[in-house]
Amino acid sequence: MKKYIALSAFVIVSFITSNGYADDNNLGGGVSSNAPFAINAQICKLNEGKTMEDYHSLNDKFYKWTKKHDVELTVVSHVPFYSHGNFNNPTKYDFIEFLIGPNVGKTWDKWLSKKDSEKLRNEWAEVATCYVKAASGNFLYANEDELNDRDLRYAEWNWCNIREGKKAEDLVIEHNRIADNLSKNPNGIIGWLTFVPHLGGANLPTFAHIVLYPDVDSVIKNKMAERNGGWKDRRDYETEFAQCTGSSLMQEEILYRP
Repeated sequence: MKKYIALSAFVIVSFITSNGYADDNNLGGGVSSNAPFAINAQICKLNEGKTMEDYHSLNDKFYKWTKKHDVELTVVSHVPFYSHGNFNNPTKYDFIEFLIGPNVGKTWDKWLSKKDSEKLRNEWAEVATCYVKAASGNFLYANEDELNDRDLRYAEWNWCNIREGKKAEDLVIEHNRIADNLSKNPNGIIGWLTFVPHLGGANLPTFAHIVLYPDVDSVIKNKMAERNGGWKDRRDYETEFAQCTGSSLMQEEILYRP
């Protein structure tokens, strides 16, 4: 039986990072690989007759609006690639959009109050129906050069709950150990972060691992390495530290960098 744990804000911050907060901007847009960062996640389904081209066209207007009001954000989209969906249980969304950076809250305040955003809000409602969640992310391993150079990459998601008898602090220690090993042999991985829901995520597990790859070839080679012995590390982690739902893959695109 799964154990769902409601973590206090203090424990969540301790869980996702052991580095504290950092002032550097090494991933751009006010985002650092050395500290937690705010995420606004929108799980969206295109409305009937609308296409991803309509979505991208509308986003171009949004980027200009954020620049005008000095609330620019990094904008990232995830589209299912290897999903858990099938004919009996199809994927219920078309894409997830992430607004990332220190301006998430300010963007909402201006989006809801500025007169020139009303038309954009109405256009958004015509293009897609979205469920909005507040979350945070924190990198445990990052190849900053690769992450900054690539706008198209692949993200492996795996949702997890903390095992009975384990504390968030135990996972911090284990995650740091894994990150140290990754820095020596990344095996095709260019980034690894934890994603923690804060608001609107009551029906979700406690956290997700997101592992980033530069291309599908790197994904497949990583899975083959896992098949050839690496599975023991995953087995030990999921037996001792966390109960996870199983990995899926998304195509990730950086749509806008401030």
